Amino acid sequence: MRKQKKKINTREVTDLVSFIIISDTPAHRMKSYGPAPLLTIKKRKLIDYQISAIYDSFSNPEIIVCVGFESGKVIEYIKTSYPDINIRIVENQFFETTNSCESLRLCLNNTSNDKIFILNGSLLFKPSTVRLCDVSNHCVYIEKNPEKEFEVGVNIGENNNAVHFSYGACKHWSEMIYINDRDSIDYLRLVTSSDSFKNKFIFEAINELIKRDTHFSVIKNRYSMHKVSNLRKYQKLR
Repeated sequence: MRKQKKKINTREVTDLVSFIIISDTPAHRMKSYGPAPLLTIKKRKLIDYQISAIYDSFSNPEIIVCVGFESGKVIEYIKTSYPDINIRIVENQFFETTNSCESLRLCLNNTSNDKIFILNGSLLFKPSTVRLCDVSNHCVYIEKNPEKEFEVGVNIGENNNAVHFSYGACKHWSEMIYINDRDSIDYLRLVTSSDSFKNKFIFEAINELIKRDTHFSVIKNRYSMHKVSNLRKYQKLR
């Protein structure tokens, strides 16, 4: 039986905005449950929620999904379920020996756009969260009511700008960030292309942008967001 195509509702925003979704690794100790994008939450896959939230916020988005663990299953699901929308799939074949910076590098090399959201592929979020960002400015999201799954934080300086990402920083980062100019994206591509960054986290590469005097406005996420990062969290949500 042929699978029914997913229905996508859109909201009119004219800018082409790219969404890079890093979904290359399974949730912690959850390999037997399959790849993170295909985790089922209330009869829908996690990737379905993400795509719907993006299309509810932008009428002309470009979605780039980086896969790794059980990539074939994710590729087949996306191609079958979303044949008519702009989704590009990139595979990190070395996801077990590299880190998220390498996956980000592969995605950046597959877009020429200068407006890019970067987000953790384990996030369950609402369209209202995406809309909080003014696409004319760089922005970083922090959690108003953080869950312990959000381990990386960000310190905030004058004018409500992010000054440094790290574990234990004062505000919990939502693992979603937006960059909106060619120069910053090119520099991020340069940073992640360095051999020394293949095993580093994305927030470490963003710190390099901040050192270069890139200003990220901090947005407090007023809406619920969850990170499906372990079995306990998954069982609670499903």
